[in-house]
Amino acid sequence: MSDASGWTAEQIWLNLLADEGYRPRVIDTGKVLTFKREGLNYLVLLDARDPEFLHLILPRCWPLESDVEFARAFRVVNKVHARIKVARILIDEDDRDISFGVELLLPNLNSLGTILPRVLSIIDSARRKFTTTMQEAAASEVQPCEDEPSSNRSDN
Repeated sequence: MSDASGWTAEQIWLNLLADEGYRPRVIDTGKVLTFKREGLNYLVLLDARDPEFLHLILPRCWPLESDVEFARAFRVVNKVHARIKVARILIDEDDRDISFGVELLLPNLNSLGTILPRVLSIIDSARRKFTTTMQEAAASEVQPCEDEPSSNRSDN
């Protein structure tokens, strides 16, 4: 599908990202684009049946290294979703990592250029809030006591 100019959603994204100074690349024609911003790789997921659906993801930013951290992430994601509009934090249960993104419906593809900076800012905010909330949650959990080293024990 295309907008009034006759361009497809993929072409509009490619031109917009290039105009913004990013170097977009097509990963899967008509389906997935990628670009790098501030050292991080983003994905644009395209849907030819719904070109006004914006789905932008910053994938695999936080590996979940233990069952405790995995459970903590579920609690933290709920807190962040309640505070940051439009943000999506995705927990991949198979790969055990966290991705950040935005999903929304555009009134038309021409509005993409107007909202892209805000969408990127929302992803940044969600990532920062998730990071700080995960760190705070980890610090507030009771840590198991470590055994004293044997050299400090007294033998009575």
